Amino acid sequence: MQWKLLTNKDISREQCLSYVDKHPYGTIFHTPYMFEVYWETPNYEPFAYYAVDEEKQIKAMLSGSIETVKPGFLSSLSKRAVMMQAPIFDEIDALDFLLSEYSKIMKYKVVYSAIRYHYNPTGMSQAIIKKTVLAMKINIILLMNY
Repeated sequence: MQWKLLTNKDISREQCLSYVDKHPYGTIFHTPYMFEVYWETPNYEPFAYYAVDEEKQIKAMLSGSIETVKPGFLSSLSKRAVMMQAPIFDEIDALDFLLSEYSKIMKYKVVYSAIRYHYNPTGMSQAIIKKTVLAMKINIILLMNY
């Protein structure tokens, strides 16, 4: 399967909401509503990335924000990416692609990424989680509350 990476600018609000609403692990944190909240919050830069197929159907997504802890001169040393929920996906290969692309994007933007898993994603064993984190080649903190 040939995957393509899209951002919130490329996916309509309706398409995103439809995917999140139908996904068993979709949460408010995956929605455009939270994107807007983060957009209006000082020192937060929201992001949303989607892996789509040839027909532009979403097969995996992740969203969160880049938080600047200390604005100003040292801001580049205090940026972290935080996902308040795990990525959601329909196909594990789409998730692999999405995490690989996310790694490339965030590698020089943030000091680390935090992914807060609130469930054990179906089809995503501990081994797969560790494999994808190692493949990302950036500092990651996994907070699992399931």
